[in-house]
Amino acid sequence: MSRVIGRLALVGTSVLVTAALLARLQRVVLRPSANILGTAWDSTTTTPSYEALADPAAAGVPVLSKKLFLDLNTVAGAPKKIEGVALLPQDTLVVINDNDFGMTDGPGAFDAHGNLVDSDIETTLVTIKLR
Repeated sequence: MSRVIGRLALVGTSVLVTAALLARLQRVVLRPSANILGTAWDSTTTTPSYEALADPAAAGVPVLSKKLFLDLNTVAGAPKKIEGVALLPQDTLVVINDNDFGMTDGPGAFDAHGNLVDSDIETTLVTIKLR
């Protein structure tokens, strides 16, 4: 298991989690029994760290179960590469895309004069009404 780099939105004792390129929001419920603060897993001297474990649960690390909350790949107009997520009142989800600051990768990133070539990816903010 590897560490997840993604975005979080807190909803009471629940958290919505997504990884930038997955476009799927997962719901996890925060439980006091899963809190690792003040435990050996909270110490920088613990070796291996829980991030380095292949199976944290087998090592006794509390692991939160997750459930698919929303697959943004099924929502028309939703960005495919997500920068941020927010949950607003009246069951409205706001999603903003990651435009990489207009930068491109690879050999086409700069022109013949060394100037950055804009990717032309516009910033997009999408609101989604939840049921």
